[in-house]
Amino acid sequence: SVPGSKSVSMNYIGGTTPSSINGSVTSNGILYFMNPNGLIFGSGSTVSASGVMAFGSATPWGTPTGAVTNAGVLTATNNGTVALVGSQVTNSGTITAPGGEVLLAAGSTVTPLTTTGVSSLSVATTGGGLVDDSGIVSAETVGGKTGTILLQSGMGSGTTTLESTAVLDASAPNGGNGGSITVDGHTVVLDETAPLNVSAALGTPGTLVIDPTYTYVGTASALETIDTSQSTYLNTSSVCIVLTANIDLASGSTPYNWVPLGTSSTSAFTGIFNGNGHTVSGYTIGTSTSNYSGIDVGFIGYLGSGGTVMTLGVEGSVYAETINGSVSDVGGVVGENYGTVERSYNTGAVNGAWSAGAVSGGYEVGGVVGYNKGTVEYSYNTGGVTGAFGASAVGGVVGYNCGTVEYSYNTGAVTGAIGASAVGGVVGYNLGTVEYSYNTGAVNGGCATGGVVGCNLNIVIFTYNTGNVSGWGNAGGVIGTHVDGCFGSSYNTGAVKTSGACGEFYAGGDIGFAGAVTSNQGYLIYDTSKFSGQAVGTNTTATAIGRSTSCFGSAYYMYELCASGFNSWTSGHFKYIDLGPSGFPWYEGTVVSGSGTMNAPMLIPDLPTATVTGSGSSVYSGSTVTAGYSATSNMGATTLTPNVTVTTSVGPNAGTYTNTPTVSI
Repeated sequence: SVPGSKSVSMNYIGGTTPSSINGSVTSNGILYFMNPNGLIFGSGSTVSASGVMAFGSATPWGTPTGAVTNAGVLTATNNGTVALVGSQVTNSGTITAPGGEVLLAAGSTVTPLTTTGVSSLSVATTGGGLVDDSGIVSAETVGGKTGTILLQSGMGSGTTTLESTAVLDASAPNGGNGGSITVDGHTVVLDETAPLNVSAALGTPGTLVIDPTYTYVGTASALETIDTSQSTYLNTSSVCIVLTANIDLASGSTPYNWVPLGTSSTSAFTGIFNGNGHTVSGYTIGTSTSNYSGIDVGFIGYLGSGGTVMTLGVEGSVYAETINGSVSDVGGVVGENYGTVERSYNTGAVNGAWSAGAVSGGYEVGGVVGYNKGTVEYSYNTGGVTGAFGASAVGGVVGYNCGTVEYSYNTGAVTGAIGASAVGGVVGYNLGTVEYSYNTGAVNGGCATGGVVGCNLNIVIFTYNTGNVSGWGNAGGVIGTHVDGCFGSSYNTGAVKTSGACGEFYAGGDIGFAGAVTSNQGYLIYDTSKFSGQAVGTNTTATAIGRSTSCFGSAYYMYELCASGFNSWTSGHFKYIDLGPSGFPWYEGTVVSGSGTMNAPMLIPDLPTATVTGSGSSVYSGSTVTAGYSATSNMGATTLTPNVTVTTSVGPNAGTYTNTPTVSI
């Protein structure tokens, strides 16, 4: 018993061991507990006072050295504060402060920045520190006085974790406005997080801030929480979502209705989404019978400047339609990109539809990115990409490119309706750079259809196509319509066909139609035929087969401006592009196409595992390898030459083996 609710009782505990409180402690004032060895409120403990302040240090705040753990019931009355401050702070019990404040803070230093009693408690934390909450923390609004909940670990390297059973409640169920909840730290871990409640039944909802440098997401429900509360979880450019496992969002056979992360330039995703080599599947954006209507549509709708998507695989389905009078950007991974998409892929169907009753507008649709003004690299698409009537750019990797697309490929079918223009196996409409990329899927489109690029106005170099190309007008094995820019060191082995109702249409083994060719653009020589339509309604159909592989490397068949011919893959630009410590991105393998097979480059991440067989002459650990001994090597991890030294689990330097299989795509 102390004189009043603001009176303080200071309880310092010395010695060398943590203090355990397992019974009942009550006070009409504020209780301070201090032990540099740590404090433990056991599962049977009950502490009730105007304020409960527990420090794993010899003095309040400062530099805690001991852990503080609560498994009991801690209650602050009279709009008071409960503060647990230590090198580590763990709560599995119940903490209640009606109309007051609850603070769980850990780090090498913890310093208060504002006074208590005004629902604005904040602290500065440094160093490491761990805050882990699996219990109930409540600071509901009472008598118009809102509550504050703050969980914060050391900003340098600390981790704040909300377990699946955690409940943070700063709501106003009986009147007034909702309070505030802040979960902070260098790393915030959300694992199937239970409700974070700042609602107000009769007033204005409060504020909820998840403000880490990194946000780890390891489960479907955690990712769904972010998806349904984007304004809360994606409120800072520093947010980084890291997957810790593959995530299937489907509920049984019912796919999850995914809302694109970031839907416009004013609500862009500008952080980092690191798939960490994992995939997100079991979701759909729109359905085949009810298209999603939006401007920027994809797993991430709008990736802003500075934003990054990396090592992420998406395996959902996208069905989107234009908003009347606007251009919509539709992609499997990102709808509109001003950042970087790297080492990511899409395997689901991507469909762009014309909205009912629309009289203007259109859309760009790509297997990976719809509209790109940033960078797309080391990425691929295997799903079908479809653009309906009115599409302005349809591409296997990118629909409309004003940035850079490199080291990327498409194997899925790319289809544009007759009224869709600029349809390409890699990029539909190119105003940027497309390099070191290829397509093996079938490409069918309207005007300007190409195996690599539909319509080109800038740079296309070091590319190839093996898929069959069919266009309503101006179809080319590499480029459908080349308006301007440069094209070089590229080739096609697929069949090319064009057909149209009227006018003149061009089909080419490399380029279907070349527009402005000025004196400084070199020579354009291509294997084409010119087809003139007859009366309206009469189709003229013909087929032009791409040049034979024996012509590869010949400048006669190259549009040489920006780059020289390869001559051979082993000495050309694919082989020796400088990637620094990551090594070469290509492996020379066998490309199988309609016209036969040939050696060509393939991206290493797309390669299968290979089995290498011992010759019987290699020695390790004093033993000779048995002839026929086999080991499996992941070809995606290293470039395998015809003879490769393999390190196996049975010992180092296991010897030289022969790569036996033929690699085909």
